[in-house]
Amino acid sequence: MPSLNKNLKDELIKISVDKFLIGILLILLGSFATNLVEKIKSERSFSVQLNRMRVEKISEVWEKVYFYESATEAAIKGLRSKPPNEPLEFSDKEVERVLEEDRKFLKKLFKQSDSLHSELIDLANKNRFWLGEESFSEIQNYIESTVNYLYAIEDKPVNEEKAQKLSEKREKFRASIRQIRDKLLEE
Repeated sequence: MPSLNKNLKDELIKISVDKFLIGILLILLGSFATNLVEKIKSERSFSVQLNRMRVEKISEVWEKVYFYESATEAAIKGLRSKPPNEPLEFSDKEVERVLEEDRKFLKKLFKQSDSLHSELIDLANKNRFWLGEESFSEIQNYIESTVNYLYAIEDKPVNEEKAQKLSEKREKFRASIRQIRDKLLEE
């Protein structure tokens, strides 16, 4: 009987040590898994926060692009508007007054467009990291082509061939930045 008790006692010790080691192993694995999950959560949280900031910065630039586009379109429309074909019956003073109002209005549009132009360049430069080089470069090309086109149609007499080429170039960059915007929205 003493050997049976000893064998039973040895078996109980083995089982206890075995269970104890398995318990410690499970605690260590659980702790490792918990730390791993927390690390992944932290990385995801940082990534989400970074993406949120990126979207905010890109939105800021696109908002300014749209303001600039609106002001530029108004200036282009003002420059491209043609006087009526039929002579109007106005006195010279009235004609001069209307022409002066038009010049003031166009000057105001150009000033607004110019101001937005400067703001857009500054904002694009400030957010270059968030935009990425491709978007930044296309926005710069769009701005440059728009300014060149505006100055071409502002000159009198307008060189229509040059203005047409610059208009086409501007439209190409407008389409390009729209594609980039759409691509960014998909991300």
